[in-house]
Order: sequence, then C-alpha cells, then structure tokens
Amino acid sequence: MTSPVFLHELRPEIYQQLSLEEIEQIHIAEQLYWQNKPKKSYYIAVQGSKTKNGGIVQATFDSVLVQNLAIARVGDEVLYPDGSKAKIISGAGCAQMIDGVSTAIVGSLLDNNDEIIESPNTTCAIVIYADAVKPQDFLDHESF
Repeated sequence: MTSPVFLHELRPEIYQQLSLEEIEQIHIAEQLYWQNKPKKSYYIAVQGSKTKNGGIVQATFDSVLVQNLAIARVGDEVLYPDGSKAKIISGAGCAQMIDGVSTAIVGSLLDNNDEIIESPNTTCAIVIYADAVKPQDFLDHESF
C-alpha cells in the first residue's frame, strides 16, 4: 500500500495553492489509508473487565474514567468467584501511563497466568500498526 500525500506534510506555500476540492480529495485519501492500514486495537481495561478464567478486574484508579468506569492499571487486582485474587502484571507500557503506572489493556497478563480478554470499554483503545515497533514494555510482564 502506498502512502498518500498527507496535508500536514505539505509546505505552507504548496497547501495554499490547493483548491478546496484537492484538499478534500487528499483528506479522503488520508482517511482511507489509515482505515485500511493493518493494525490491532487493544482496548483499555476498566472496572469490570473479564479474564479468561472468569475473574473480574477491580480497578482502583478512579481519577480518570472511561465510559464512567475506573481505568485498570498494572498492580490492580482481579477477583475470582471462589474469592481468590491475582494481580495485573503487564499493560500498555509507555504507550499509556497514568501517574507513572502502565494502563492495563485487553491482553494484559496476571500473576496467575490468566489474561484480560474483555473490557466493558468500547471507546478507548491503543492502536498498534503492523509495521510499527511496539512501545517499550508493551504487554511485557517481565518488567513488573
């Protein structure tokens, strides 16, 4: 897939010479490029996110909310139906940190080898393009 001309990359004198129709065409090409570029979205884990083994995330940081739900971070606990608990040990790394702590995402691992698989949040995600280098410590449970 070839990269389109991006409006923000044009020199001001070139941009000023474009007609409104040309600007609109470039804008549409940009949108198509980003919509079709191979990528994976990782939704931010929030209060009530579920794990593969039936656990429910207990997010403790409620100063920032997504869809009125507290955002989960590395170190937060997951509660299981039998009363046992586990801690989140990986997250978004430097791609998203809140107060110096990595945000948990769908795909985050727990210290009992469980994994967050679903989030009630459907609006806020980290998008990683296939040709991009993953951010430092992204889903890296070794750094915990």
